[in-house]
Amino acid sequence: MTLPAPLGRSELAAYGALRAPLALLELPLFVLLPAYYAERLGLELVAIGSLLFAARAIDAIADPMIGASLDRNPDALRWRRIIWLALPVLVLAYAALFLPPRGVPLAGWLAMTSVITYVAWSVVSIAYQAWGARLGASDAERIRVTSWREGAGLLGVLASAALLVPDRVPALVGLFALGALTGALLLARAPLPPA
Repeated sequence: MTLPAPLGRSELAAYGALRAPLALLELPLFVLLPAYYAERLGLELVAIGSLLFAARAIDAIADPMIGASLDRNPDALRWRRIIWLALPVLVLAYAALFLPPRGVPLAGWLAMTSVITYVAWSVVSIAYQAWGARLGASDAERIRVTSWREGAGLLGVLASAALLVPDRVPALVGLFALGALTGALLLARAPLPPA
């Protein structure tokens, strides 16, 4: 049996690139969002904390179901389609979460958009990591796959940290949308695991 050729840098970059925008949204969700809703939008911290706790609890219940669903049919082409379907939902929900329309009841808006954001992020992340876990013909190559993915994630965290102030929320949302679109397009060139 012949081993497949090692993954090239362009293939690793095509797969790893999506991790940058996924990491870009993490700090704002956990650090900036509560302060933003309290200080800029005027929602009480007790309400924010309660709503975000409930949204995370829903996500915690959804995560194993998402993983089990993906495990039933471990197919990278299917994972890519799932990512492509869930990523626009994630982008729109994330934008809506940070840019609520005027006059909307904030508590309900925060509850709805945070649940959609968290669940869409879980769908994308679980499918994406399941794909990466099956790439590479050896332990060394799987380490390279993970390194490229998490290296891109570090770039996303650094970009996020540079924009982690309420005045830069529109730039943060725009950068996430652009990064997600770029990552999604690059996934078309990402390697598929061996059958």
